[in-house]
Amino acid sequence: MTREEFEYPIPYGEAEEMLTHALGVIEKTRYEIEFQGAYWEIDVITGAYLGLVTAEIELADPDDEPSMPPWLGPEITGNPLCSNRGLALEAGRPG
Repeated sequence: MTREEFEYPIPYGEAEEMLTHALGVIEKTRYEIEFQGAYWEIDVITGAYLGLVTAEIELADPDDEPSMPPWLGPEITGNPLCSNRGLALEAGRPG
């Protein structure tokens, strides 16, 4: 699955403004791990989703087939409940 992603520095004032419109927040620490020449981004979630860990890889070409680390769990790509947006919206709902 592919999707557009924009990564660039956000000025502090604009980041504060964006947060005023956030419907929920995900608390996580990101780690980068190399496995057989590919770099995986591992997010360790805390807060409302304590214990959830996700792994993501960015491919140069959608047809790339990197080696899958043995510690990977089930595929969640495309599951809207597991997306950052889905998690943030659910975390922002009153309990």
